[in-house]
Amino acid sequence: MKAVILAGGSGVRFRPLTFSKPKPMLPLLNKPLVEHILDYIIGHGITEVCITTNYRREQIINSLGLEYKGVKLSYPFEEEPLGTAGSVKNIQNLLDETFVVIQGDTISDIDISSLVRDHHYNAGLVTIATTTVDDPWNYGVVETEDGGRIKRFHEKPQANECATNQINTGLYVVEPEALDMIPEKTFYDFAKDLFPKLVERGSIYASKSDGFWADVGRIDGYNKAKEWLMGRINTRIPDSMILDGSIEGQVYFGENVIVKRGARIVGPVVIGDNSVIDSGSTIMPFSSVGNNLTMRANTLVEGAVLFENSIIGAGNRIQNSLIAEDCVLGADSSIQANVLIGSSCMLEKNVSVIEGSRIWPNTFLPQNSTVSGTLRSFIPKDEVYNDPLWSLRTVTPDEAFYFNKLDGSHILFTGFRARSLLEFSETLKNVEDRSLEYHMRGDVNDFRRWSNQVLGDMRLADSMERIKAEFLNAGQNKTFLRSSMAELASKRLDELVVLVSKTKLYK
Repeated sequence: MKAVILAGGSGVRFRPLTFSKPKPMLPLLNKPLVEHILDYIIGHGITEVCITTNYRREQIINSLGLEYKGVKLSYPFEEEPLGTAGSVKNIQNLLDETFVVIQGDTISDIDISSLVRDHHYNAGLVTIATTTVDDPWNYGVVETEDGGRIKRFHEKPQANECATNQINTGLYVVEPEALDMIPEKTFYDFAKDLFPKLVERGSIYASKSDGFWADVGRIDGYNKAKEWLMGRINTRIPDSMILDGSIEGQVYFGENVIVKRGARIVGPVVIGDNSVIDSGSTIMPFSSVGNNLTMRANTLVEGAVLFENSIIGAGNRIQNSLIAEDCVLGADSSIQANVLIGSSCMLEKNVSVIEGSRIWPNTFLPQNSTVSGTLRSFIPKDEVYNDPLWSLRTVTPDEAFYFNKLDGSHILFTGFRARSLLEFSETLKNVEDRSLEYHMRGDVNDFRRWSNQVLGDMRLADSMERIKAEFLNAGQNKTFLRSSMAELASKRLDELVVLVSKTKLYK
């Protein structure tokens, strides 16, 4: 039997982690989500899998290849996003018999084999695996008649509108004929568009399941799946590791791990390959430590997930949060619960990140500072062009320059952002002095980075660096900084407009 994994979304609910990794590649117990899903469905006789991809698809393809544990994998291409049902319609020619559809952000042990049997018994076009939850308003609510035929869908209703707590898990068994009802090359959704049509025809059924299910596209669902999976691990201590500290409960160690004397690990815990846990550090239950991670002395980790290739300074306290890859946390910092920190962030000494905060990738936080809420920064383009039209374009909100400031010890958003060089030039005239200083402090020059990594204008970037050097070295005042930057941006804007005009005239 074939299966389709829907893995094309951009993972908005998990930003800032998904700016650098597509959601199916987010690690769960140091293994990408999509590998957990593949292991699950392969256990039910799936022999071929199509993975619908769009956002950062190259990462998924490069990680999995064309075969996984003997199962053939393919990655159909979409010129533009087609939605859940539209992406399956896009590969209709590959689906000539009953097949399974599963979301790329689901962890479950629902019995797919039993679901398929129910599907054939009911002889409908689609059978949906359903489960009961305490918060059905966050999902698609399913109302059924006797025998399991679905009589109504209600997608994310208000709490007082929920007639039942039975919800759609996103796991379906589908007949190829159902795809004939989906228009070609059109954005089309299973729950919102196709299923209501099938309800009218009386050809869609529900199969209730008591198995485990979690929507790991949500932080609470991710943590639920993490704890469920950790409850099933066994202790592994390979010959390649050095264990001088103490362990309690079930702890799964990767290869070449070093746990120094005085460190304490209380399972269930997973620790990745080549990681080092220094003396005096404590890792508490339901924590996951990524590959190639260094944890300095006297750090406390409580239920957190630390991605790969990071350095955690001495004396940190990290509660139930997720910290992306390639981060550096200075000594004596505090990361409270439900925090998400994007990749390649650097926190200096004694930084506090308040519960529920979000920090965008590539952010540098000065020592003794505090973040509360969402701290946005621009997301560099994977590819930039040395072209005046490119430098003059209006960028996406993710690529925009967000003017932040240091207010006492708190780092805050000023309310100003720029989505083009024109907006940037105008904003420089009005934004607070302390915002300009914040973005040019120490070794940081965010204006130079944005000019280079988003606008693709190295000339503007180099000029921004010269202004900073003159401001710092010559002891110029704040008026100089503002006027010089505004004059530079305005002048460069005029130059680029002239270049574009000449190019058009020449053509």
